[in-house]
Amino acid sequence: MTDDRGPDLSAEDFPPAAESLALDNPFWQFSLSAYSSSAVREACLETQDQYGADVNLMLLCCWVGFSGVRLDGAGVKRLDRLVEGWRKEVIGPIRTVRRRLVEAVGPMGPQVTAKFREDVKAAELQAEQIQQAVLYRALETLPGRDARNAERSGVARMNLTLYLKDVRGIDDKAVLKEIVEATVLGCRDELEKEEDETT
Repeated sequence: MTDDRGPDLSAEDFPPAAESLALDNPFWQFSLSAYSSSAVREACLETQDQYGADVNLMLLCCWVGFSGVRLDGAGVKRLDRLVEGWRKEVIGPIRTVRRRLVEAVGPMGPQVTAKFREDVKAAELQAEQIQQAVLYRALETLPGRDARNAERSGVARMNLTLYLKDVRGIDDKAVLKEIVEATVLGCRDELEKEEDETT
């Protein structure tokens, strides 16, 4: 199916086996580092829980921005549509189960289900990693503007704003700016820490 936003990406655009996806890719490594920042984690989770935003897409917008690539609105929408089914049918239900296990389920209290909850949490993380690998692979097919000479935080802000402006419920420009700033600055701080450690 195509429309004015460009053709949808589908499973046919990718090799069928998950093993052919690069699970441990630079985007995944960036996400692990960025998500270790409490500011990034809090901004992403709050935006996910309040508005239904996709944390992986938020992080992707930042990562490509800090890599010097400016996305366009059509490309961001294509990426969102590509992973929408996985997010709703796999990650969402796993997350719901993990969160439900914080409290007793019938006679099974949290102390009884603690190990199972950890296994569910690991499955959720693996599902997130698969989604990120698909997004990483999809970047090869999307146009992006070279913005290596631009200020990288600004490019990340633009990319993230492109995604979040279409998330339902984020209508207040001040709220949008606050989410973008917290996420981008947290990511930038983690990248700078990483650079300091390697020099």
